[in-house]
Amino acid sequence: MGRSKRSARRPPRPRRRGALALLGGLVGLLLAAAVFAGVPDALAKAGAYDAAVACPSAAPLPDADCLREVPYTVVEVSAKGARSSGYLVDLADGSGRVRVGFDGDPPLGSEPRKGDRVTARVWRGEITAVSGRGSTRPTDEDPDTASDWPVLLGLALTAGGLLGLWYGRRSAGAPALVALLRRPWRGSAR
Repeated sequence: MGRSKRSARRPPRPRRRGALALLGGLVGLLLAAAVFAGVPDALAKAGAYDAAVACPSAAPLPDADCLREVPYTVVEVSAKGARSSGYLVDLADGSGRVRVGFDGDPPLGSEPRKGDRVTARVWRGEITAVSGRGSTRPTDEDPDTASDWPVLLGLALTAGGLLGLWYGRRSAGAPALVALLRRPWRGSAR
């Protein structure tokens, strides 16, 4: 019966949750740094794509650093997944078959049908856009749209990491880590 009324009413501090939040915050910030490390490469690739010119009339190499227009025939159209809003389109030309992905609405204004003739823009051996039925849509391989995702993911990981550090510090989950994160001009850790 050595307990006082005050300690009996107050729940214990959530030390375990605080320590996990601090650890999760540190992991989130490390992952964000790793993702942000790839952003300059993605932006350089997008810049090279924007600066690319049309290939000369001579038959270029398949992975040339210029833009080629290649005619294809639609072989098959399918949804990316049950809950996805994207499409997969199988295209064929004389040399074989290739599958390209599109995000969002049907790729060419309305869903393409088997046998439709389309024109693909090829850069460095990847199909970056498909034209047909009077519209042009970028594929999942388009460097201009692909460079957005690392930035968005890095920002989300940074926000989550900072939130984890803030919550872990507020709940005083791990006193040693809190002491490292505490600003020296403030008082002692609570």
